[in-house]
Amino acid sequence: MLDVSDSTSDTDISAILTPVAATRAPEAIVRRVKDAIAAGELRPGQKLPPEAQLARMLGVATMTLRHALAVLKELELVESRRGRNGGTFIHPRAEQQGRRQRVSPLTAAALRDLTDWRKAVSGDAAALAAARGGEDAAARLTEAARTCETLLDNPERYRRADAELHILIAELSGSPRMVAAEMALQQEITDLVLNTTDTPKLRRIVRHTHGELVDAIINGTPESARSAMRDHAESTFNWLLSLNLFPKE
Repeated sequence: MLDVSDSTSDTDISAILTPVAATRAPEAIVRRVKDAIAAGELRPGQKLPPEAQLARMLGVATMTLRHALAVLKELELVESRRGRNGGTFIHPRAEQQGRRQRVSPLTAAALRDLTDWRKAVSGDAAALAAARGGEDAAARLTEAARTCETLLDNPERYRRADAELHILIAELSGSPRMVAAEMALQQEITDLVLNTTDTPKLRRIVRHTHGELVDAIINGTPESARSAMRDHAESTFNWLLSLNLFPKE
């Protein structure tokens, strides 16, 4: 494999990976890296700066950066290498992964698989959030859900607010692994949803299922929260499938 790890200096990378907004910084980092790969600014095999330096460049805490790197690894956009010359590198298949996510729709079977995975991960996250949410969970969830409601007429802003709500639920679970898995899921869902225009159905789904989900978590009923999240994921699946965008094979 061609080694291009030294093809871009730290100075060049610092111009690409500039500080991100503090709100939902991990998701912003993932988007920044994906966009830089798509634009050819970050190339397969290229080595990123050490974590501490990269965190400073992005203006985030090291732990926040690690959450984002975990998602990027799951999406096969970066990889870790050990040893004397180890570190974090842009994944050899990063460009192909980026093209697949942009232009190749999932098959219906793959959408089904994604939904089943989402029901497992997000369902457990919701149940744990209901059990462990803490005193400020109600206020944070209510505000996040209200923000989604106000943005229903703006598909892109709504989608990002919706992702933030689901990532918040994962955060309330108290599990960093849950947060990383949820972020990866939301990244995939964002790529799917932003390619659709059928917002009226989305509005009806969201108004019905978000309320039940948030109420179950606030009320501290884990099994109800799990069930509401699974119903929400299944409703989203049925909506997407109804658009006839996903080939059967």
